[in-house]
Amino acid sequence: MVTGALGAAAVGLLGYGFARTTNPAAATVVTGVLQSRARRADSGWVVVYPPGIDPTRPVLPAGGRVPVVVALHGYGSDQTVLQRLGLDVALGAATAAGAAPFALAAIAGGDTYWHPRRDGTDAAAMVTEEFLPALAEHGLAAGPQYQVGLLGWSMGGYGALRLAELLGPGRVRAVAAASPALWRAPGDTPAGAFDDAEDYHHNDVFAHRSALKGISVRIDCGLGDPFLVATRSFVSGVQPPPAGGFGPGGHDDAYWATLAVPQIAFLGSALAGTSLHPNPSPSAQPSST
Repeated sequence: MVTGALGAAAVGLLGYGFARTTNPAAATVVTGVLQSRARRADSGWVVVYPPGIDPTRPVLPAGGRVPVVVALHGYGSDQTVLQRLGLDVALGAATAAGAAPFALAAIAGGDTYWHPRRDGTDAAAMVTEEFLPALAEHGLAAGPQYQVGLLGWSMGGYGALRLAELLGPGRVRAVAAASPALWRAPGDTPAGAFDDAEDYHHNDVFAHRSALKGISVRIDCGLGDPFLVATRSFVSGVQPPPAGGFGPGGHDDAYWATLAVPQIAFLGSALAGTSLHPNPSPSAQPSST
């Protein structure tokens, strides 16, 4: 067990356990639990390290810290989404084939749509104020002086876009959202997605699309997805037009699994070299609240 204390927050990565492999081309998976004050819950997490990277000392072959992509799961899901959709296999294959290495990290955020809630819980703050600092403490390029990547599906796709807009290009290098859970009006949202209309408008990703300028963006959605119309509307207002696109598929794991390889390629290309060129404004990290 490894416990990491983070100053006054005293956030710990507990139960730090390895799932090693004898296959040199495969990723190494590390799992554990974070005691989150922001979420008010113990949250399971997983970090997938690419082949050739030692989780106990994650250093790039050329030196420097390994970049990281934080993945936000969908409603009813959790941190196991990375392995369920084959992102660990895709990352291992891409790195073994010569792609620039980076780590994937995911944490359980519950079903609160990755934004501050009236009850005082905030899964987004858990990511920015607890999980990223904990990952940085364990050697990854996740501190405020580095750019990171974001990835999400459905509820997590919305959350990834929201965090990218909130943190901006100084902190986020790339964001990939699959089938993001988007609505054009508060009256269209299901119970539990937002506390009320004010909460919806305060966290409306449509209103802040200009904040994505300078961030590499990829958005995908299936033609049979209930969020297709809203996603197309969102994409139409993003400049320059994002990568990704619309093709056969629904709002399910079967479709999202087909995106694993292109998502890894997109994020890896965007993040290549970022850990060697830290953000010159490490103090410019806004709060998620």
